[in-house]
This record gives sequence, structure tokens and C-alpha cells, in this order.
Amino acid sequence: MKKILWILLLGFFVNSKAYGEVVKIDCTLYFDGQPATAYYELSSVSSAWWAEFIGDKIFWTSITEQEGGKWRPLYHSVDRRTGVYVVDFGVVINKRPKKDDDRVKIWTTNTGTCKPATSKKLF
Repeated sequence: MKKILWILLLGFFVNSKAYGEVVKIDCTLYFDGQPATAYYELSSVSSAWWAEFIGDKIFWTSITEQEGGKWRPLYHSVDRRTGVYVVDFGVVINKRPKKDDDRVKIWTTNTGTCKPATSKKLF
């Protein structure tokens, strides 16, 4: 009986990430009327984008390097029902932000749309 319980317990640990959700989306923002598209692959278990799945929304953060070794955090959110995509552009900061850092002051906000990805990535 103890062996069966240990096997079940180990099975739960091995399969704990099997129920994670991976969302692949194509998002479009408009800058002065010109579209800018991006592909995102977000995981509810682990992600380089620091993704959080809360209710009908997905939140994630990305970071862009600026001139002079400075950084600009971008705070993304998308509503899974409507496809409304919002990006808050943070102010430029001197050090690269880490996952648990507080949000910086927002420089500007831009909106767009997201839809399920149609991208066929080869590699």
C-alpha cells in the first residue's frame, strides 16, 4: 500500500506542469496609423514574459533596451473575450527590471487587438 501511495505522489510531481496553459497570440498595435504586429507565446506555468493569467485577462511584462544601457519596461494586458490589447510603456530607467520589481511610472499607453496565433514558426 505504501508503494502505491509513493507512486501516486511521484506521479503528481512529474505531471504537475502537464496542466499548464500555453497561449499563442498575434497582437497588433497602431503607431500614427501604422500597424506593428508581434507574436507572443505565453505560459501559465513559466514564461520569459512574466505572464499572469487572472480571470479573463492575461498580463505580462517585456523589457526593451534603450541607448546608453538603459531599459524601458512594457506592461501588456489582453482581454481573452474581446481581444482588446493594452500596452503601458514605462519611463526609461537605469537598471534592468527584475520580475518582482514594482511597476515604474507610465510614459504612454497604446491600445490594439490580439487574436489566436496563425503563425507557423519553423524554429
